[in-house]
Amino acid sequence: MLLQSISDLSGVPAEFIKNFIILTMVFGGFGGGWVLARRGTKRDPLSIDQPLSVEASVTHAPEYARQTALEKLRADMEARTRESLKQHEQHSARLTEVIEAGQARSEKILAALAEMETRMTSATLRELKDIHERLNPIAENVAGHAQAIKGLDDRIKHLWEMVQALWSQVFRKSAPRS
Repeated sequence: MLLQSISDLSGVPAEFIKNFIILTMVFGGFGGGWVLARRGTKRDPLSIDQPLSVEASVTHAPEYARQTALEKLRADMEARTRESLKQHEQHSARLTEVIEAGQARSEKILAALAEMETRMTSATLRELKDIHERLNPIAENVAGHAQAIKGLDDRIKHLWEMVQALWSQVFRKSAPRS
């Protein structure tokens, strides 16, 4: 009978259930705060409820921390350092050889360019001299033809004047201009 009355919640007012849930949450919050407070804080992480315990037992250093292991490690590091320096010197020597070969090649290229410039300059000068030698007779012919043209022009003017004089004698008026 008691179980039947508990399982039927339809008679319980909603306000009572709401207040009951709020009260349960408040008590849960207080309980959680109390549990968190027992753990300590960032400033004081130790709980003062529990006494500190000090274990007075001595443990020996592990095998890898003994002096012989450290000596082996130091010897290995020194060997690796020597090998690294040896490789560095080999690479440095090889790099020096490459740089010297590059400088020699650069000098050869510059010498070839200077030689090519000299050849091109002399070829250009020869070509200019050849062109000058071919153009001089043409220039002389042009100058001679210019004199001949000037003489022919003077002769044409003289003939035109004579044609005009004959025209005016024959037709008794001035000659046309064309």
